[in-house]
Amino acid sequence: MGSGSEVAMEAADMVLLDSFAAIVEAVRYGRVVFDNLKKTICYLLPAGTFSEFWPIITSILFGMPQILSSFLMIIICCLTDCAAATAIAYEKPERDVLARKPRNMKKDRLVDWKLLLQAYGFLGIIMATCSFTLSYSYAERKGVPFSKLAFGFGKVPSGLSEDYYNQVLNEASSIYFINLFELTSSPRQFFNVLATRTRRLSLLQHPPIFRPETRNYKLFPAILFALGVAFTFLYVPKLQTVLNTSRIPIENFFLPLAFGMGLLLLDEARKAAVRKWPGKFLAKVAW
Repeated sequence: MGSGSEVAMEAADMVLLDSFAAIVEAVRYGRVVFDNLKKTICYLLPAGTFSEFWPIITSILFGMPQILSSFLMIIICCLTDCAAATAIAYEKPERDVLARKPRNMKKDRLVDWKLLLQAYGFLGIIMATCSFTLSYSYAERKGVPFSKLAFGFGKVPSGLSEDYYNQVLNEASSIYFINLFELTSSPRQFFNVLATRTRRLSLLQHPPIFRPETRNYKLFPAILFALGVAFTFLYVPKLQTVLNTSRIPIENFFLPLAFGMGLLLLDEARKAAVRKWPGKFLAKVAW
């Protein structure tokens, strides 16, 4: 105890300044720090790595245009995702944080295969698939068919001017960016934020507003910041010219909201299954 001798405190592994109740709070917030680090990583990986990786791979292997420009990749990594990721680090403790078994220091890592499965195998696949679908379907509607882009290796399809071809691809790249942005950092990436705020509890059990013990108001300024960044780089004419970005059709702001809601509902269903059947397969692979 803190009232012990100096020699005893120097030799001790732990010193309690007030009472044994401090141990409970120390365990609680130690677990919160570990949880919030996992949540931040799980939030950043799907859009910041996985969904940016596949446009490059499809360009190299299948000769398709890099549907997300390198500059917009940097914007996602360095600006739009960072604010929300910082806000997640301030999440309050989940209700069941002290009911969990102590983690095994030798086996339970901060980033393990379960977290990677959630980030890449679940969230990442949904985000990348939705973004590819919106971008290439837009190009198809504008007269640049997918069949001409696959294995094209930079060749402009016959019947199209190079300027028009590049314009359509710039617009498709901006659509891919907005789709990732809304799924992660704005209303759409906001759905990813809501999905990663808890590991097992429902959004209704751990809401970001109303309840003092669960609310996190820092999420909302982070989302507004990300929105400002996105609109600046997509809608300022001088930046459009220099950076090859483009404004996008209004429907491409609303379609990602539907994808985002689907992502959130799927994750809510996964969490419900984990809570209902704690010994089954989904619970065993839950991050």
